[in-house]
Amino acid sequence: AWWGLDRLSVAGHRNLWGSVAVLAADLLTSALPPASPCEMRNIASELLGSWAWRQLLADAKDVWDSQCSIEASAPGALSAEADPEHNVLAWARRLHVSSRPSVRCCVGDFEPAQGHSLPGAESCLSAKPFDVQSWLPPSLEGGLDVHFEVLRNILGAEVHSNASRASAFASSLLLISPRAVQRCVAAQLWQVVRRQLLAMEQPLRMGAAEPAALVQVLHTLLAVAFLAAAVQVRDSLAALRALAQLCASHGQVLRRCLADGLPVFLWLADAVGAFGLRAGAVARGEAFAGEGAAVEPIRNEVVELVLSIFPIFTTCSGPSSACNAAAAAAALLRMSPDRPSALAEPLAEFLQNVAAPPGEGAVSGVPALLALRPRLRRWSQLHSAAVADGTAGTSSRVASHLELFLLSLDAA
Repeated sequence: AWWGLDRLSVAGHRNLWGSVAVLAADLLTSALPPASPCEMRNIASELLGSWAWRQLLADAKDVWDSQCSIEASAPGALSAEADPEHNVLAWARRLHVSSRPSVRCCVGDFEPAQGHSLPGAESCLSAKPFDVQSWLPPSLEGGLDVHFEVLRNILGAEVHSNASRASAFASSLLLISPRAVQRCVAAQLWQVVRRQLLAMEQPLRMGAAEPAALVQVLHTLLAVAFLAAAVQVRDSLAALRALAQLCASHGQVLRRCLADGLPVFLWLADAVGAFGLRAGAVARGEAFAGEGAAVEPIRNEVVELVLSIFPIFTTCSGPSSACNAAAAAAALLRMSPDRPSALAEPLAEFLQNVAAPPGEGAVSGVPALLALRPRLRRWSQLHSAAVADGTAGTSSRVASHLELFLLSLDAA
């Protein structure tokens, strides 16, 4: 515990993954003595779910923040506003964005998809996996090392595992290295959330489940769906099925509580190809390596589940943060304006709904969204042209929602 606290305070918030990995391995191997009270295991399980979700959400926000910076500085003159040679704000923005890589390199963790010319990007969002082996305490002289040796032994099997290498798709969702450690974390989280669901079975049937407990379960299910997609896709699929069932039966309650989960779900949707950016790679079965001939039905069901769950996150009635709005805008820009995916309309509607008039705490006035305005306007123009030509495959509602959002950005 003291070592984990030291790493957090000295080396940054991503070191929470180290504590998550140790706690997961400790629970998975039943390291707690049999005589330990059940309450102790329950507390450990709740902390594991809370820490894993907190760090997953922080990573997702950082990834989308970096992606917004890349989008704002994408090459190509999208409008007169974006021309740094003739617009002082565009010049200042370019100067600001050019200074960002040094910050990202200092952190060294996030590798957003590079800036691209429209339409759409072909690379997936990714974060540099957190290396648990480098987190472990070094060998020390004296008696203190005896205690640290115990800590190293807890993760010994996972750290030195020779698990098969992840596919290109899986690596985009690999947040913990070695891969076996993420498998351990995902497996233990899956056990935790299954016990939670069993304990809540009667309240769920009666519609009397506590909203706070429901949100905790859904956060853990989403964490399992995300982390297991890189290491054990069948667990990811099972978690998404459970998530879809809860959203279908308790959607009204969850809409008031799930606004904070949007960046994580957007990242998952991007990785499974729901934005329509990397359909070729997914269709060849590269996404779920090692699943054999059953990969295509699994892939199709994962995408369908993501599509069915997505509206719950975009129609939340709770307060939406600027991070959520910026992530949604960056996600929309990762779709082709000529043929956007089915997620384009709920994303555009979400952006319209969160754009309140200036002066009322609106998210439309935040710098990240204002920096994306030229890209969003150009995307909207190309999409409207595709709709007019009948090649977009969607209705004009996407353009209508986006135009109202852009008007609020103009006012801001």
